Amino acid sequence: MNFNTKKITKYTLPILSGILIGTSYIPFPAWAILFCFAPLWYFWIYKATSLKDILWGGFLTQFIFSIIGFHWIFHVSHEFGHIPYPISIFLLILFATLQHLFIPGMGWLVYIIRTKWKFDNPLLLLLLIASFQFLFEYYYPTLFQWHLGYTTFYSKIPIFHLADIIGFHGIGFLLLISNALVAYFFTFYPDRNKIFISCLFLLVSFLFLNFLGSYHGSKWNKKLTRELEISAIQANIGNLEKIYAEQGRGFQDYITDTFIKMSDQAIVENPKLQILVWPESAIPEYMDEHLIKNNLHTFRVQKVLQFLRRSQKIVITGAYSKQNEKAYNSLFVLGPQAKQLSPPYLKTNLLAFGEYTPFSDLFPVLKTISPAGEGFTRGIGPQTLVLNDSSQLKLGPQICYESLDPLFTQQEVLTGAQVLVNLTNDSWFGPYSEPYQHLYMTLARAIENRRPLVRSTNTGFTTAIEASGEILALSPLFTPWIGHFKIHYSDNPPLTFFTRYGHYLPLIVLIFIIGVIGCGIIQRNKKS
Repeated sequence: MNFNTKKITKYTLPILSGILIGTSYIPFPAWAILFCFAPLWYFWIYKATSLKDILWGGFLTQFIFSIIGFHWIFHVSHEFGHIPYPISIFLLILFATLQHLFIPGMGWLVYIIRTKWKFDNPLLLLLLIASFQFLFEYYYPTLFQWHLGYTTFYSKIPIFHLADIIGFHGIGFLLLISNALVAYFFTFYPDRNKIFISCLFLLVSFLFLNFLGSYHGSKWNKKLTRELEISAIQANIGNLEKIYAEQGRGFQDYITDTFIKMSDQAIVENPKLQILVWPESAIPEYMDEHLIKNNLHTFRVQKVLQFLRRSQKIVITGAYSKQNEKAYNSLFVLGPQAKQLSPPYLKTNLLAFGEYTPFSDLFPVLKTISPAGEGFTRGIGPQTLVLNDSSQLKLGPQICYESLDPLFTQQEVLTGAQVLVNLTNDSWFGPYSEPYQHLYMTLARAIENRRPLVRSTNTGFTTAIEASGEILALSPLFTPWIGHFKIHYSDNPPLTFFTRYGHYLPLIVLIFIIGVIGCGIIQRNKKS
């Protein structure tokens, strides 16, 4: 056996973990979520003979699952940045190398605790690993927060209904504890009966939590008595057309006419509809009333205003706003009389290099070489829009990946949001993985806060979800589509436990870590 083969064989368990994690995350079924981290953690505790082994094992795991789960980085680099394929491949490799370095870093932390503190109880060490993993997932600056909890929702495993109590992060933590226990159970080898009984106990506990989740989730639609007829328009505008329109180089008429034509069709199909929802930057124009009054607008804006007067419908749409000479990516609520029913929502969480250039305030020259150019200005944060009409409906607006931050939506609901609205353009990311990941991570906010959510996208997925977790009609990808939804909401919807107290979850896990360390210290002192 040569050196390379020996090395690969040595790291079989970390490599296996990387494959299990990557193939258990969206859009793959959640087949290994109870044990996907267990091979790596078992390797750290029982097989690794040095810090080098721990670091290499952690690196291999995170590199492999990053390549599998986030291979779309390659596509978006080429599609959005117009970067040649060889460089796009390099960027994917660079991303997989750097994005989840907290995994080997966590191994190093546990190694220090084990060697310096003489902390040698394997079960307590594995529980520490699971807890540290949770905190890193919560606070580490990754592209977006992701964890195993979301996979339960995607795979329709009923435990996801408990997210209105502990959040999807909390469900992810329970799954990490499961992984720690599985890794510990295999220390019983070769006593197969003991391993079987332990794993059976874990499985029965998991099934009980799913039964509890199923029962808990079934109660929610009974609490919502109001109905809202909404139609979402997915126009499937191509990337090239979007770029040219945003740069003022054509296609604005085509885009505006497409949305109006499809909206007319939606009204014919569903005359009772009350609100039309168009996606992010659907109107590549400034839609502020103060600009329209001063005639600083185009005839394309007039087309939209004429449609509003003619149709007598409310339109929620993505467009641009200019305030104090600053440009914003915005959400507008336009009423039947061609008036704004609320102030525009100004997007807060901007996409680096797509909507702003990092460090450009310090180095303005970066704006001349970045795809974002001058970019947009950040808004003031999460807020609730109250419609200035007879309904006084309270909307929780989100643009694109603002929906991926649980605390963002939580703040909107705490200020009274009855219905959540998400406008997105996922056309840059291709047909695989990312659209599914973004979809279910967005819809997760509806379950944590038990508010209906409507999502309108340029190319898919466009859909709506009830507070009960029922996903209504789901659009195909990269196809023009009109979705008609009857959603249920309440004038005074209750706040979930997660909405009230979900931000305390990291503190609870930190207290758990202190307790585990305390138990380990007591055991160590007894032995000495």
